[in-house]
Amino acid sequence: MLNLQNIFDTIDMIDKQHLDIRTITMGISLLDCVSEDPKRCCDKIYDKICARAEHLVKTGEDIESEFGIPIVNKRISVTPIALIAGSCETEDYVPFAKTLDRAAKTCGVNFIGGYSALVQKGFAKGDELLLRAIPQALAETVEDIARGTAARTPQDHTQSTYAPMLTREMSAVDWTLPAQQIHDQVRGLIPWPCAVCELGGQTLKLFSTRVGGETAKAPGCVIGAGKQGIEVACGDGRVLRILELQAQGGRRMAAADYLRGHEIPVCL
Repeated sequence: MLNLQNIFDTIDMIDKQHLDIRTITMGISLLDCVSEDPKRCCDKIYDKICARAEHLVKTGEDIESEFGIPIVNKRISVTPIALIAGSCETEDYVPFAKTLDRAAKTCGVNFIGGYSALVQKGFAKGDELLLRAIPQALAETVEDIARGTAARTPQDHTQSTYAPMLTREMSAVDWTLPAQQIHDQVRGLIPWPCAVCELGGQTLKLFSTRVGGETAKAPGCVIGAGKQGIEVACGDGRVLRILELQAQGGRRMAAADYLRGHEIPVCL
């Protein structure tokens, strides 16, 4: 059940931490688009994608409007084209790339994933032909840009956020801040300059943390230190669990391993 703090936390994430949904994806199987005629195959691919994904962007916008959270990318994922084009009597796979690009523009999605081949266990002929077609597909795209005929999509600047230059001054952990904000600080400063705190008289770099439950202890108090990691009280009454760290002059290790040779006093 949601409580008032959950609501405030969500508002804070959207307003101050720019919470977003990074991607929504529609998967479409193209196996029924196979044909010996490459043009017929491309037409079937285009028609199916446009029919299935006609309302994808509108649905994404409705979700954004209902929940107030932006969706950055609306994309489509299709069956690897090497499998589909392999049924055609052609060695030119560039038209398939252009078909996907045309379908993406028609549907209004950010991109379509699937101009690819499954080669983990070896190459079939279609896989090799597709890989050989990639440079030509890219070259023709560059030529379109040079001629000014490539479709251009303006960037939505309302979806961008400012990312300042990282400095060591950002490293110090302030335990009076909310646990989620400190957790994001730890993630955002890897691999340099890393979030840094002092616990048990040692300066520690933090590499992995997890937001835990609630506590009544004062911010900065260590409320637990053991196999689960080091648990520290934060300013919003939540616990931040340190899972991976590095002491000065030491190596990066799990917090539980660090505690085997270092004692960190727990607040009573």
